[in-house]
Amino acid sequence: MASRPVDGLADAMRAAASPGSALFEETYVPIVDALGRLLAAAEQAGFVRAGLDPEDVILALAGLGEVDPRTDWKARRAACTTSYSSA
Repeated sequence: MASRPVDGLADAMRAAASPGSALFEETYVPIVDALGRLLAAAEQAGFVRAGLDPEDVILALAGLGEVDPRTDWKARRAACTTSYSSA
């Protein structure tokens, strides 16, 4: 299968998000600050719920980077959703 640009996205995000890396040290605070301003504006406009923490949003987005698009992630998601709703 041909490599797609998104296939390397998880690796790039992981490298940028690794504490101790030069890129992380240089960019983390500005990114959190910018995301905080974006979330505040979205909250004021009524697009997102109140009180979202930018660092929590970053963690949620980082989790998306763990999904391998070459696998059957939709089936795993459905199985997880079903098991949670049955509990």
